Amino acid sequence: MYALYFCIKSGLSLLAIAALLGCMEKSVTEFPTPIKSIQSTKTAKPGADIKLVSNALIAIMANELAHTDIVLETMESSGELIIEFFPSQGLSLKNTSTPHVIKFDSSAPIKIPVSLAAMTNGRYYLNMHISLNNMDSISVRNLAVIVQVGPLAEQAVKLQKTVGENIIVLPAQETISSQ
Repeated sequence: MYALYFCIKSGLSLLAIAALLGCMEKSVTEFPTPIKSIQSTKTAKPGADIKLVSNALIAIMANELAHTDIVLETMESSGELIIEFFPSQGLSLKNTSTPHVIKFDSSAPIKIPVSLAAMTNGRYYLNMHISLNNMDSISVRNLAVIVQVGPLAEQAVKLQKTVGENIIVLPAQETISSQ
């Protein structure tokens, strides 16, 4: 039994030494792998690179047809804009075709004339679904313009943000309950 134990112990020792020698024979040369840095240069929201340049709030009076321009800007140098207008319930879009197709060949601001009317006072929205085809790809963006109708229009105009200001001011009323 002692002889069997000695054989097993000797065999395991030789196996361990052989494994260590096998590791030492091969020299491992490591080549530094280049680290690929991922740089993202796009900081805008995903979608079409279109922004609203004109005022985001249009003030009109009830029962009047108001003519105004919506001004958009894109960083693309050429392409085609397809604009579909969706006025909220109670707001009417007059004398403007939908979809409205505009071809452009410079990055100058794009003016879209619209005529709006509402029968009752209140706040409405003119939603726009804009598709930008720059001949390489088609991208979309949804924008909205606030249409304030009635005597609250003066107050709403005062609450507009100034150019370069990153604060959005919203009208609010607070009620305190005595519970």
